[in-house]
Order: sequence, then structure tokens, then C-alpha cells
Amino acid sequence: MTIQSFIGSSLAFSVALGLSSPVFADDAATQSADTEETTVVTFGNIDKLASKTCKGLREAQPCQIEMAADSSNCRVRFNDIRIQTTVTYTNWGRNDSHQVNHHWTGDACRPRYYFPISNDVRGGNINLRITYAMTNGQNGTETKSLAITGENPTKDQIRAEINNLTYAVVFHHLSNLEQFKNGHPKLTRGFGVGALSAPNASDIWNWKRGVTLRKAGLDIAFSNAKNHPANMRNSGFANLPDFTEEQVKLQALQYIVGQDYFIPNASGNGWVEAKPRRPFADKIVQIEKDIQAGNPPNGW
Repeated sequence: MTIQSFIGSSLAFSVALGLSSPVFADDAATQSADTEETTVVTFGNIDKLASKTCKGLREAQPCQIEMAADSSNCRVRFNDIRIQTTVTYTNWGRNDSHQVNHHWTGDACRPRYYFPISNDVRGGNINLRITYAMTNGQNGTETKSLAITGENPTKDQIRAEINNLTYAVVFHHLSNLEQFKNGHPKLTRGFGVGALSAPNASDIWNWKRGVTLRKAGLDIAFSNAKNHPANMRNSGFANLPDFTEEQVKLQALQYIVGQDYFIPNASGNGWVEAKPRRPFADKIVQIEKDIQAGNPPNGW
């Protein structure tokens, strides 16, 4: 028995949506059918398949579907199954689409295995097409459509992945530490837990990827803030001092909303607060202090 999977088109058919390792099980008959024998073919409750919340997305993993093919007469067995899944997501004006093909060959009465619907478009509307051929020449096609939505990880999971209190407060402020709303990628100040401005088809469903990308942006903001005094000295403000650690934090956080927190004073030998400015950095610092004092904000 062999399994082939390749990008180009595909999906599947059973009942289970979640995280599973590939499982293969064949119940092959010991006798071959006469050429005139037939069988009734079913595919793992395909008629009962309905739209599902994918628990795999809670772990930032692609959803998997089980293929459960059955022949009522094990003297007539499966020898070829082709599965095509087409996944599309069009909410928020998007036009994400991906197609995958899976190909099973063998000699089994009840072949089983799991496969991801798509590594690229991990949720949305799924169109499933299954074609099969039996050892007696019998063949057929099954189709099914359903929708897959996501489930939020716990906020403890998200904060553990962030692993930085200041950064976690930023995430809380931008997205309330939530990846999904009503099963779809949440859109507030951006998409998902990382509030991404233009995520690709895979990242929009992947909260861990959102954490990684937002953290990378915050790392850059803090690096730029630390280097800002030296850059200003090289631009004609030779007497400006370096930032303190607290000033680096405030300047970096204010960069998130496209502003400076500090500007040179009139003499060019010190820093003063830029005014007017949005209160973003001040809010983040105050929330962080409240958390450290045992008074976290709502939704933390």
C-alpha cells in the first residue's frame, strides 16, 4: 500500500477534525471476488460531515481529516483512492485559495488514514472530492462541502509563547490576546493575536506565527530606540545623552504608533517629551505596573 500527497488539489472525507498522526489500517480479505460480484462503498460518515471548529488551530497546527473507506463485501476491495481538497477563504475581502491532492493505492477492504486539509489556507470553505476504484473494476465519486473555523488557545498559552511581560501587554492592548472571533481570524487593529497588517493565507490562521512576527517588530522597535540618541548625535545634536533603560522602553513603545516619545530640548543637550503625542506608551507602561502590583486589566 502506498500513499502519495502533492500540492495541486485535494481534501478528504471523514469525521475527525483535529490533531492526529497519520494512521493506516487495512482489513484485506483473504479471497478475491468473482468478476460479477459488487459491493457497497461508504466513506466514514461523509453524509454526516458538517462544518467544524478545528481544535488543531488552537495548537497552531493544520486541521486533519480522517479517511475511513469501507467496502461492504471484503472480497471486493479498494485499490485506488484519490482525494482532492480545495480550501478558500474570502472574509475581510481576502481571496485565499489552495488545492491539494492525495493518492492512496493498495488492496484493502477498510483503508484509513489522516491528512491535513491544507498547510497554506488552514480554514474557510472546504470542497471535498473523492474518486475510487475497486478490485472488481467498480468505481465512483463522492463530494462534500463544509466550513472549518478556529478555536482560541488559552491566554496562558499565548503569554507563555510571548515570554516577555512588556510585549504581552502590547499584545493585550492590540488584540486582547485573541486569535479568533466567532471562529474567524479576528480583525481589530490588525489580524489575529499579533494584530498583523497584511498576513499571508497561512499566517492569518496561525497564532504562533502572529506572535513571532509581532515580537520581531517589537525587537526592531527597541533596537531602533536604543540607537536613536547615537543617530541624533550623528545628525548634528552632538551633546545629546543616551537614553536610560526606561526612556528606551517609552521611545520603542511610541514607535508602534509612529511617533517619538522624546525629542531634543531647545539647547540640544537633553531630552524632553514630545507633545502632543498619543498616550500609547504611557498606557502600556501603566498596565504593566498594574499587573506587577496584582491588578491585571479585564481580559488579561
